[in-house]
Amino acid sequence: MLQAITFDFWDTLVADDSDETRRAALGLPTKPQARLQLLVDDIAENHPGITPEQIAEAFKYANQQFNHAWKNEHHTPSVAARLQNAYDFLHIPLTPGFAGVVRQVEDMEVMIPPNFVPGVRETLRELAQHYTLAIVSDTIHTTGKGLRTLMERQGILQYFRVFVFSDEAGA
Repeated sequence: MLQAITFDFWDTLVADDSDETRRAALGLPTKPQARLQLLVDDIAENHPGITPEQIAEAFKYANQQFNHAWKNEHHTPSVAARLQNAYDFLHIPLTPGFAGVVRQVEDMEVMIPPNFVPGVRETLRELAQHYTLAIVSDTIHTTGKGLRTLMERQGILQYFRVFVFSDEAGA
């Protein structure tokens, strides 16, 4: 007999990248552009000899390393580990603003959230009356803490009894 149901967060409870329309309406760059700009601003401030093009190349390298770890090694490096790859690529130490850049990347979707799937609250409320509900999800940019915040704001956090996020589980 079925006793529990697990859900992924992205493209199950929310429409991934649905926040991009809202960002555009606010005159903001896309999330990838904003993440790159955060890195450019931080590195350029501390290492003026490094060009934005070099930083963009380092960012591309960091994303490639992330994708390899995620798709081939089945673990999700943290935002800090991912961005550190860019600094390593440029052969520079982490800057004093590095932690702030990491936080801004992690909070980007908390500040301007994606759209939840229509009817998700009602559906989860009904399912939670009959089954144990769990989330098992990757946290590519937004941490498990951030995803819980989004679920709490949407009024669905209380329906879940188990949470497994890749940044917390390490895989």
